[in-house]
Amino acid sequence: MKNAKSFYRPVVLKRHLTVSEIANIVENITDLPGVSVERKPLRDYRYGTITSHLIGYTGEITESELKERPELKEGDIIGKSGLEKMHDVFLRGFL
Repeated sequence: MKNAKSFYRPVVLKRHLTVSEIANIVENITDLPGVSVERKPLRDYRYGTITSHLIGYTGEITESELKERPELKEGDIIGKSGLEKMHDVFLRGFL
């Protein structure tokens, strides 16, 4: 189990599932080994795009960024520019 972390790599099959899609997965979870539904919080931009040049944007973590941030995992969304990038650790709740 020394390298267990690198043995299994999670894959995002779909984002933004509907309630009925989640219910369908939960009902059939015993027939879907290795499948799980993960809830992730989204960031809310109160003023829309008006402040986007300051706020920046988010995106899925790349392999090179993952090497710099080993506490994260494939599929995680991180701040890519602006305040999103500068304060990503605080915005995701890590101190």
